[in-house]
Amino acid sequence: MKILTNSNIIFGQIEKLIENSKEFLYLISPYIEFEIKDRDSYNKFKKAISLAIKNNIKINFISRLPDAYFKGDPKEILKQFTDKGCNLYLVPNLHSKIYCNESKALITSMNMYLHSVINNEEIGVKISKKNELKDYENVTYYIEKLIEKSDKSKNVDPKLETISTKYNQIDNAFCILCKKGIPFNKFKSLCYDCFIEFKHFNPIHGKYCHKCGKKDLNVDHLYPLCYDCYRKLYR
Repeated sequence: MKILTNSNIIFGQIEKLIENSKEFLYLISPYIEFEIKDRDSYNKFKKAISLAIKNNIKINFISRLPDAYFKGDPKEILKQFTDKGCNLYLVPNLHSKIYCNESKALITSMNMYLHSVINNEEIGVKISKKNELKDYENVTYYIEKLIEKSDKSKNVDPKLETISTKYNQIDNAFCILCKKGIPFNKFKSLCYDCFIEFKHFNPIHGKYCHKCGKKDLNVDHLYPLCYDCYRKLYR
C-alpha cells in the first residue's frame, strides 16, 4: 500500500493506471470535467482513455446525477466515450473517488475534475492486488455494490473480477449470518450489511450454509458451506 500526498502525483498515477490496464477499468468520480483552456494534462488523460478503448479495455465510468453543487451532466461530458462503448453508471449521492483496473486500485479524494488537480490539496492510497489482495477485493466488492445502486444495475459488468471469479454467481444463495438472499460466491458469503458490521472479525462465524440456507453453526466466512453442499459442489 502506498500513500500519495501530492495532487500531481495522484493525477499521474490515475493516468498510469489507465495506460497499464489490460482487461477492465473503473473510473469513479462524482464530478467530471475534462475541458479547460490551454491545459495539456487532461488532453493526455483523454488520449489515455481513447487508447484503452482501442485496446478493447472494458471501461466503466461511475458518477452522480447533476445537482446543486455541480451543473455538469456526466451523460454529456462522457458522450465522447459512451458513444464508443464505455459504460456509464449514475449513483445517487455518490461521493467516492476510486480508480481501479485488474491489478491496482487507487482510492483518493481527487475527482476527475481539473479544478481538483490545479487548486485542491488531495491525498490518495494505491492498493496492489498482488500485495494487498484482501484490500483490493474489498474495493471491487464496494464497486459491485455501487453498480447495484445505479441506474444501470441490470448491466453489471462481468469483467469486474476478484479472486472469486471461479465461483462467481453460480445461483442464488444466502448470507451466512442473517440468511438474506445473495448471489452464490464462496469468497463473499455475507450480505453487504453484515460484511460492514463484522468485517473486523477473523474468522466471521456464521449460522447458515451459504448454499442451501440450512442452519449450521460450523460455517464461517472461510468455510461457508455445510458438509452436504461442499460434497455436491466440489467433489
